[in-house]
Amino acid sequence: MSLLNRMTVLYLGPFEGWGARERGLIREARQAKMLGINVVICCPLESYIHVEARRFGLETFPLRLVRPGRWFNAYRDVFKFLHRRHNFTHFHCYDSNSIFSAAQFLRRHPEVSLLWSIHGTPPELGSSWWQKILLARVDRFLLPSSLSLARISRQFGVSAHKIARLGLAIDQQELDRAPPGTEVFYVGSSLPDHRDCLSTVNVALRALAVVHRRGLHNVRLLLHNPRDWNSSLWREQIQEMALDHQLEESVELISGEDFSHFSGRLHLTLAPEGEEVPYDHIEISLLAMVPVIHPRNRSYRELLHDITSGIYSYKPHDARELSEKLIKLYNHWAESREAMTELKQQHGYWHDPIHVRQKLQQIYERTILRRKKYWLRLGHTIGQSSQ
Repeated sequence: MSLLNRMTVLYLGPFEGWGARERGLIREARQAKMLGINVVICCPLESYIHVEARRFGLETFPLRLVRPGRWFNAYRDVFKFLHRRHNFTHFHCYDSNSIFSAAQFLRRHPEVSLLWSIHGTPPELGSSWWQKILLARVDRFLLPSSLSLARISRQFGVSAHKIARLGLAIDQQELDRAPPGTEVFYVGSSLPDHRDCLSTVNVALRALAVVHRRGLHNVRLLLHNPRDWNSSLWREQIQEMALDHQLEESVELISGEDFSHFSGRLHLTLAPEGEEVPYDHIEISLLAMVPVIHPRNRSYRELLHDITSGIYSYKPHDARELSEKLIKLYNHWAESREAMTELKQQHGYWHDPIHVRQKLQQIYERTILRRKKYWLRLGHTIGQSSQ
């Protein structure tokens, strides 16, 4: 039996939403399963993660959410039960609460490796002594973005050799489609399923109204929902906002398809307002050669600072500047798309699923071998129970 077949990874997903970290968890769990690794995802019942995990045939275990800040021993009983059942070799986390809770539990299980994938802007952590102790327990910090590795090392106070970059496992062949026609110019935005989506819709509608007043009546706005608009709490408010701006005929609500398919409809991607950066959606758009417009705030700047083509920004909540960017890209869309060719080749290799699987295999193998001595002390081989 190979080392990969003896590995069992617990993916911690105590989240109800559907953002970059949740999508990253599902992608990495799928790649691990393709490698032959045993995968268990801990998540709330009927959450976005639970639904997607079932769709891809990934094993799940129900988890009850705790309030923010109540991470200390929050999931201890669940961890004990699952570890007795599966004898995990790795815990893989996606937020600070999960990583601290797992690190606290694993202090008595030094044989288990601990990883943290940071999909988006890293959280601002204090300089508390207990945070430093628990962060020291993490074997690898995985970054899918171009965020500076040195910055993470300074911010978390960890050695640079513990930080690795891991792509997003985006299949570029699925995105190689003919560009959409030019009779109608589509601007699309995939909205988070919470109240912050209304801010994005508000500035987009005001900008679209300005664009129409300039005579560009064939510009339309497509709003994407990861589940179903009919069950969304924000559907009626969005429709009322479109009616107030007399744009009900120029706004379309799209659901029932993932973002990779949605991007095939678009000429431009509008990233949502707020501090939560959908980095994977931006990368999918760039690989599909769809220019991206994003609000110019700290979170976006830190993640996208080294991308020089296909990316445009506007002042947050500023409909006037956004409308100017829309008109500019409307008039120069073909040139903007052509300038993204080299970027697509570079990012296509980094996010290629085969490359990501190889990198993930390397990370899991190195972290488990680093703790091999603890498995030997327990008197059994890696991933196998001593009973």
